[in-house]
Amino acid sequence: LILLGGAVARNVGRLMQPWLERRLEPGTAGMVGFVLQLATLATAALIGLRLAGLDPTTLAAGAGFTAIVIGLATQQTFGNIFAGVVLLSARPFRVGDRVRFAGLGMDVEGTVAAHGLLHVTLYDGDDLVLIPNTSMLSMSARPIREPEAVDLRARLPVTIDPELVQRRVDEAVSVPTKRPPHVELEELDGEDVVVRVLATPQVPDEGGRLARDVLKAVAGFESERVRR
Repeated sequence: LILLGGAVARNVGRLMQPWLERRLEPGTAGMVGFVLQLATLATAALIGLRLAGLDPTTLAAGAGFTAIVIGLATQQTFGNIFAGVVLLSARPFRVGDRVRFAGLGMDVEGTVAAHGLLHVTLYDGDDLVLIPNTSMLSMSARPIREPEAVDLRARLPVTIDPELVQRRVDEAVSVPTKRPPHVELEELDGEDVVVRVLATPQVPDEGGRLARDVLKAVAGFESERVRR
């Protein structure tokens, strides 16, 4: 039951994370998700020990010996859990931050996606990186503060070619960006589609100029529809 509770705790955290992120800020959602996983695991452990016939008196009498045996067998697991609690208390980084970690022969950079019972999940481009919580305590963490991104949602005709939108945006942007501007389709609404354009300037002071370029490129399609 304890092993099953561990699996349930992980799944509870994964299932609740999207719901929490829609209602809370990313850092708070990660902390609440971690607490839910820990509470689920603790509940499963108590129920399992109780069903095994161990009453509080027996548990108290054998606590010392049990702690030694379990501690030796699962020191890495419990070490990760306690390290996760320390990380959540100190909060050197938050879910959604882009962080560079260095130490223990590793140099990893990525966006913090989740803070679990045993490890921290990072996204490095399309790669998924899992780092144990105990390793996180021994590594240096340097949050990378990126300039505010331009995030534009526009409603365009359903006949529009997404490749044409991407090409127009690329041609219109005259500001150096962290990554190439990205155009994606978000929603189909009758005869219109909702298009989202994402771009991040390399220099924070050029955010207004970048926004103007992106707006000019997308507004051109609206002008063409009006002429038609």
